[in-house]
Amino acid sequence: MNPDVRTLWMVVSMTALVFGLLHVWVGAGKRRHPAVQLWGAGNFAGAVGAGLLSARGLVPEVWSVTVSNVLIVTCWSLIWGGLCAFNGQPVRGRVMAAGPLAVLAAFQFIPPFTTSIPARVSLTALVLAGYFTVSVVDGIKAQRVERLASRRILIVLYVVAAAATIGRSVSLHLDAGAVQFATTTPAVSMPMLFFAFAVMAINLCLSLMGWERLEDQLADAAMLDSLTSTLNRAGFMIQAQRLAEECVARQLRCSVIVMDLDEFKAVNDVFGHEAGDRLLTEFACVARSNLRSGDLLARIGGEEFCAMLPGVDESQAAVIADRLRVAFAAASFSHNDVVLAGTVSIGVSQLGHKAGLRSAIRRADVAMYEAKSRGRDRVIRASAAGGRD
Repeated sequence: MNPDVRTLWMVVSMTALVFGLLHVWVGAGKRRHPAVQLWGAGNFAGAVGAGLLSARGLVPEVWSVTVSNVLIVTCWSLIWGGLCAFNGQPVRGRVMAAGPLAVLAAFQFIPPFTTSIPARVSLTALVLAGYFTVSVVDGIKAQRVERLASRRILIVLYVVAAAATIGRSVSLHLDAGAVQFATTTPAVSMPMLFFAFAVMAINLCLSLMGWERLEDQLADAAMLDSLTSTLNRAGFMIQAQRLAEECVARQLRCSVIVMDLDEFKAVNDVFGHEAGDRLLTEFACVARSNLRSGDLLARIGGEEFCAMLPGVDESQAAVIADRLRVAFAAASFSHNDVVLAGTVSIGVSQLGHKAGLRSAIRRADVAMYEAKSRGRDRVIRASAAGGRD
């Protein structure tokens, strides 16, 4: 048995109300976010609009037709604005207001929208499809920056919602009886069923995106050094081991370099720990700019850094390391009207067939201390320092 249109609109209204309450409750917490607040406001607008649509024939037409459609469009406009806020994109208030105002003006002043229900439904569907489309486009852009599995599902659901909305409009033009809310033909009820499903699923994805982002942030916090935004020791060992195994599987050479800033304690003692932190941060920036995009960089303790370079042998890694050393030695940084500069000693080692990642790091560390003993500000290869697998 197919449910009638009135019942389906009541289901949409209750669904939007529940999610509206959920978003408002979350948005009113300690970590308030405009995205959640906009989603809550949008769902409340949708709940009232869908409720008024389901009450058609029981309340004045201006409420069940004009106000209800304006609120439905407002719902998806606000949800799109919330998505922009969540994605870190500009919230375009004028575009958000344009859809509801266009529907209101057309329903009140522009024939045939003032009298024809199919024309009204078609206009509302067109405006909604526009908001669904920009939501998909903005979602794809945001996905390139931050990959969230729930956002990929959300993009698909928006396509489903757009198809259901357009299908509802088409059904009204093909079946004159579809205007009646008691109609239960599949051509009428199926698009509404898909739309009701999309409303529920989209709201679930909105909630899941927040949890997924929080989970990613917690995972990053456990893997990253908060000062330099490089990997920490734990994060480096996990990712470097994975990369080492990949290099073995692909029969690629792989090298590690261990770097230690020279006379760093003197910087802290003379200029203070803030100056030392500034020097560490700037060194991380110099290191990133001189390493390749696929290389791993980590701060593994104090003023000591480690990098993993897949696809290069020890001699090639030494060339990259020396380029980094020269770049850091030539750089200077100002801090509280004081010019800071520094040098770095570097040890280089290649992963061997028998010895793994930890052995390579130990040998690079020995080579780095050899560089220190030879006068600092230099690169020493583990093979030259007497290191063996």
